[in-house]
Amino acid sequence: MRSALLVEKDPAVRLALLRMLGRRGWWVDAPAGAEGALALLGQAPRDVALIDWSADDGAGLALLAAIKMDPVWHAMPVVMMHRGATLAEVGRAFELGANDFLPKPFTGEEALRKLNRWVIDQAGSPDHAPAK
Repeated sequence: MRSALLVEKDPAVRLALLRMLGRRGWWVDAPAGAEGALALLGQAPRDVALIDWSADDGAGLALLAAIKMDPVWHAMPVVMMHRGATLAEVGRAFELGANDFLPKPFTGEEALRKLNRWVIDQAGSPDHAPAK
């Protein structure tokens, strides 16, 4: 089963993603914020993280940086989300180690494609071909 860490400040978006991914066979943890996300990562690894830039009033970038600097979690792919991001903001996310970026608003299918792109199955090959 694929697993994801979802950090999203908007309760409606969080619930919609939880439902959609759950129906697609994903196990998703959605902590209240960045601090909760770090605590969950300490309990069990996840295949991928989907993080809202503005989670906890901007703590999404700090969470990204903490994940990418950690010797255990640094290899976990991170997809950042943000509404109205400038090119400079997207560039900053990539500088901090983001693997991908999902601009808001997005459809459930767009989110699923982004996550599937980064999930590797047990045999070490991508579950799905990279999105184009």
